[in-house]
Amino acid sequence: IVSDMGLDGVDLDFEYDVTPEAVTFLNEVTTGLRNNLPAGSEITHAPMDPDIMPNKPYYEQVLKVTGHQLDFLMPQYYNGYTRPVIDGIGGTGSGSVSALSHYTTIVDNIFGG
Repeated sequence: IVSDMGLDGVDLDFEYDVTPEAVTFLNEVTTGLRNNLPAGSEITHAPMDPDIMPNKPYYEQVLKVTGHQLDFLMPQYYNGYTRPVIDGIGGTGSGSVSALSHYTTIVDNIFGG
């Protein structure tokens, strides 16, 4: 499909119920895409921000396992723990965590800074 339609790659937008089966699915699909897409294709994940907090399955069992195969990680900073539109990028109030501190944790701990 990617080649036939002239697409840049594939975005995996997985929301809710990150079960053990979902972890396996996300890791297998990500690895399968990386191994089979044309050279230069991009793979992105767009998870909800609550799912990519430390000690959550998406963070610990997906990003730490296959995060290195992603070209972009695009957290959904609009329907979870962060509220950057209301609180600003570094603030809290409406959201329980600032988008900046959340993203910095991911960058440092998953992608090595």
